[in-house]
Amino acid sequence: MMRILSSLSSVRVLATPLAAVLAAGCTGLADPGATRTETAMPAAPPLIPREVLFGNPDKAALRVSPDGKQIAFLAPVNGVLNVWVAPVENREAGRPVTRDTKRGIQIYFWAYT
Repeated sequence: MMRILSSLSSVRVLATPLAAVLAAGCTGLADPGATRTETAMPAAPPLIPREVLFGNPDKAALRVSPDGKQIAFLAPVNGVLNVWVAPVENREAGRPVTRDTKRGIQIYFWAYT
């Protein structure tokens, strides 16, 4: 029993100064002569415009026809995604083959006939 009491008293003797040091460190009183300097946060980069994140792509979902002579892709017509078809050799000669004006075409497939 005496051994337990002596170990408890030594814990109390060590715990009190340790608690004081921890409290002083947490409150900033560890070095009263020290001054704090404010560091400036770096400037935040500019926000990405919503149109870039959520707008229609220029061209998307490219698919080659079963015979390999044409390509189809999604591109906007008056701001709405539609299916376009063009010769493989000249994508710029493409023309829209759908005329959706509301929600836009999201997915399409070539027919294997």
